[in-house]
Amino acid sequence: MKSKTWPNMIHLYIQHLKAAGRASGTIRVHSYYLSVMREIAPVPTHVTRERLEAWLAEHDWKPETRRSAQGVASQFFKYMEDEGFIKSSPARALTPVIVPDGIPHPASESQVAIALREGDSRTRLMVRLAAFCGLRACEICKVRGDDWNGEVLKVIGKGGRERIIPVQDGALIQAFHACPSFLFPGRIEGHLSPAYTAKLLGKVLPDGVTGHALRHRFGTVAYRATHDLLSVGAVMGHVKTDTTKRYIKLDLDPLVAAVSAAQF
Repeated sequence: MKSKTWPNMIHLYIQHLKAAGRASGTIRVHSYYLSVMREIAPVPTHVTRERLEAWLAEHDWKPETRRSAQGVASQFFKYMEDEGFIKSSPARALTPVIVPDGIPHPASESQVAIALREGDSRTRLMVRLAAFCGLRACEICKVRGDDWNGEVLKVIGKGGRERIIPVQDGALIQAFHACPSFLFPGRIEGHLSPAYTAKLLGKVLPDGVTGHALRHRFGTVAYRATHDLLSVGAVMGHVKTDTTKRYIKLDLDPLVAAVSAAQF
């Protein structure tokens, strides 16, 4: 049996994730948090719940990031417990991280127009995929022309989950036909990285507006047109409709009507 050092245990765990068919993005996230976690003890078997809590508390992370880090720790030590490397997972008794409901911040129609006007041909396609199809930066960077079958675009999202999007935008459909391979070639497995994709989107948007706001714009506009959370969430790649709700900025008129109805 290999010694229970960080490199050995991380190697075995990543091998376990690959054997289970986990998506490459998921594996990169786990590898990153485990590389940071190595600071808390000389070897994984010395990690205690107290040390894990101190590690989670010392980083100035947003709630979503803290929850991700805690999730990786829980899965890693559960693997070690299941394999008999430790008697009990130190992450078992961690208090779950609470992520407050976010406030929708959709890009306005004028901001989308600015991005389409200011961007080069490559970035304009990225804007269209985010604003008109609801794709994340980590999905945009991997889009291939041959993912389009003439009717729908196949997208591999978080956790390796596959979904289909009935693209309606003519410029995107033309780009799919013109380029059967990666639309945005780069050095990460043949395509651009999610971080660089997000950076390019941010460059063509006004200050304070991120590329993710384009995805919020899609969720908001799509819901206002359909009032169908399930369908909007399916296009956006959400497992739960509660997640979709965080992307939707409600119209003011129905809110005014709701309040007015309660008046004498």
